[in-house]
Amino acid sequence: MMVYPNPVHQGSVHIWIKNAGSQGGQVQLVNMLGEVVHEKTFSSSDQRLTFNMTTDQDGVYFVKVITGKTYAITKVVKTN
Repeated sequence: MMVYPNPVHQGSVHIWIKNAGSQGGQVQLVNMLGEVVHEKTFSSSDQRLTFNMTTDQDGVYFVKVITGKTYAITKVVKTN
């Protein structure tokens, strides 16, 4: 997975998913309290998803990509 831009300044974060698998999966944007702030389901043909973070508070978030029984997590920072 690739997440950009990082840090996010007043805009959207783009998640590029490599090898999404044949069944697709789910992407979550989670804050430091463990709350899911944004969530999207993707199909096997989707490779890029976008979350609009303009109304989210500044801070550290985690992008979690879940496909089948596996998952990957990476950190993203939102600043003004």
